[in-house]
Amino acid sequence: MLDILLVDDEPEILESLRDTLLEHFGQFYNIMTTPYSSDAMEIIKTNEIDILITDIKMPEFTGFDLAKVAREFNPDTRIVLLTSFSDFDYAHNAIKIGCDDYILKTCTDKELIDSIKKLTSSENAAGEHDENLMERVTTHVEAYIMEHLAEDLSLQNLSDAVYYNPNYLARLFKKHTGKSLTDFILSARINKAKELLQETRLKIYEIASQVGFENTIYFNRVFKKKAGLTPTMYRRKWKR
Repeated sequence: MLDILLVDDEPEILESLRDTLLEHFGQFYNIMTTPYSSDAMEIIKTNEIDILITDIKMPEFTGFDLAKVAREFNPDTRIVLLTSFSDFDYAHNAIKIGCDDYILKTCTDKELIDSIKKLTSSENAAGEHDENLMERVTTHVEAYIMEHLAEDLSLQNLSDAVYYNPNYLARLFKKHTGKSLTDFILSARINKAKELLQETRLKIYEIASQVGFENTIYFNRVFKKKAGLTPTMYRRKWKR
């Protein structure tokens, strides 16, 4: 029997959602509930949760915190986030962590039921989910990298940005793009450096810093290896 964990710090809402889940899915799922995010965190760490349905705003741990840990312990956990706020920031963060659905606490029973059915309808649906989960995550990672080229783009920092286990994120990115994260980051940095060499009068050391190289000598060596020319030679050739 698969496990659903339902978390909401408002007892009335928790009870209503639990009753709906028990009525429609009780024979298929072991449905666990708690109003305390700290208890939910312990349950997640000691059980392989198949579906996590959680409020976002709670004392101690947020729904995002619970989702992150759930995915670290079981990358296949399906996540449905509940909130009282139809706010873009919440929806944006829900997309960032790769949640499977995002519904308001005021949702009807049918909306909740449809959400669970969508996640469990068939193996094909699971496959489609995994593929969609990979557009969203890799697209977000690529955008994050492009916006933070000057910063430390370690695997740990990237995984923190998208709430994924580092090793799982690296495998997922390679599977979807055919490139390792290291190769993608290096290519992005060199391409941005080319753009700055062409379009600005920034000094070489300034460009190196803007694309994440602290050591200018190392930047020159890597750039020449990738572009076939040193940064200075590349700029001269482009400016002819």
